[in-house]
Amino acid sequence: MDKKALKQQYESTRPEMGILRIRNLQNDRCYLAAALDTRAAANSHRFRLDLGMHECKELQDEYASIGLELFMIDVIDTLPYGDDPLKTDYSAELDALLKLWQERLESEGIVLYRR
Repeated sequence: MDKKALKQQYESTRPEMGILRIRNLQNDRCYLAAALDTRAAANSHRFRLDLGMHECKELQDEYASIGLELFMIDVIDTLPYGDDPLKTDYSAELDALLKLWQERLESEGIVLYRR
């Protein structure tokens, strides 16, 4: 492929959106976040945790005390794009999916970190 085709392919690719989970492997407690770009969101959360600037104080405190090795960041669900290529706002769908996962995990007895 030439540069022009690669650039066009890159610009037409949409990032994966979905629900991100940060899980404390020591106590199984989880933090959930909806993300329009799961890869970028995972990097952002990790960066803020490393700097000690995460918005969830409880998560930040536990991360600081037990370290990165006992946390896992993963995508637990993805949201497919709709048929309308011009639609760019999926925040309502992501919020609904986030609430669904919060209820699901809490019904399984998992304690969630809250902002």
